Amino acid sequence: MQYTAMLDFRTCFDARKDIASLLKQEQSSGVDTGADTGVPRQVRVLGQERDGAVLYTWSDVSPYRQDDVVVSHIGLYEPISKVNTVLFVHEKLVNLVNCTVNQERTLLGFTTQEKAATSSSGSPSWHSEGRHHAQVYRSYLAEVQPANRVFYLNIERDNYLMVQFLHGKGQGYGDTSSKESHMLFLIHKELIGLYHMKLSRVGYSGVEMCGQPRTEVLAKRFQWAQWDHQRQRLYYLSQKKKNSNSKMTFTCMQFYEKHPPEVMMEVQVRIYLPPEVSKAPSTYEHLPLSKKVTDQKLLCEVMTLPGGSLCICYQHPIMNPDDHHGQEEDIGEYDVVDIEYSVFMLHRGTALHCCMPGFARLEAVNIKLHFFPFSE
Repeated sequence: MQYTAMLDFRTCFDARKDIASLLKQEQSSGVDTGADTGVPRQVRVLGQERDGAVLYTWSDVSPYRQDDVVVSHIGLYEPISKVNTVLFVHEKLVNLVNCTVNQERTLLGFTTQEKAATSSSGSPSWHSEGRHHAQVYRSYLAEVQPANRVFYLNIERDNYLMVQFLHGKGQGYGDTSSKESHMLFLIHKELIGLYHMKLSRVGYSGVEMCGQPRTEVLAKRFQWAQWDHQRQRLYYLSQKKKNSNSKMTFTCMQFYEKHPPEVMMEVQVRIYLPPEVSKAPSTYEHLPLSKKVTDQKLLCEVMTLPGGSLCICYQHPIMNPDDHHGQEEDIGEYDVVDIEYSVFMLHRGTALHCCMPGFARLEAVNIKLHFFPFSE
């Protein structure tokens, strides 16, 4: 029997080859990359913008200090021209989990995961909903052309924060003469907002913020969100009722260059919040290219097919067995479960429900399906 491969995978980007090696070459040729000695350490991708530019971070000695302290750097890699640009050098070593740059390359937004402030007793402080957390998320905004001020957005949460600049096709966003930059900020389970930042010109090509940003709340209390950087759309799931058994509402919000954002679609879908997500503190996977804000147990993906059709792919949670009350060791390899998923085809108003049977429970709870468009 002859088999034909359905998919042909090819490497389109390699952080070690395309970033780390180029940084080493530029360093040896005398170009200032912010790295003094050796190969830049721990190169890690943080995100990607609409034009394909890749944002990444690495740890190395600061070029602005004399004490050889290793700090975090943020760089921009242009895949077409294969050019690396150092955008920002932090004053210390931090755990960067999200990053975005405006189309003019003048403002940089980023989120860190840091230790929570300690109380007078020396233990981590209490945060939202009375929970005791050792790690919190904080978001910042930095002027990078020229390198100037860094602003703390005064947002600290146990739940994940994401910042994302809006980009346009024409000159409305992507020109140094632009009078304003716009940045989404998402606080998981709390709100979706939009910063409007007025800009003023500095020198020939520099830009800085003038005045306080204007903020706008777009939505509240969402459970899941995904940013589509190619189409400049935000998809999110929310519950109208505070009940884990109630259906989710799916919303598609379109952003424009010269007009306010518009809700393009709002529809109820048979996606339910797993009980453990609603009752326990959220846990997150910091996946650099996913552009999602969600608990890692809520597995959902929005796909747009080449013809414009919109689909929601949802992997159902593995429910806890009612007849097991002991330790995890009591749930043996012969406890068999099914992996179920649904594809909601919104353009047709139909749903496809699928089941893959016969998985050991201890194996199934660690399986995560990945969805992507194959053909129309």
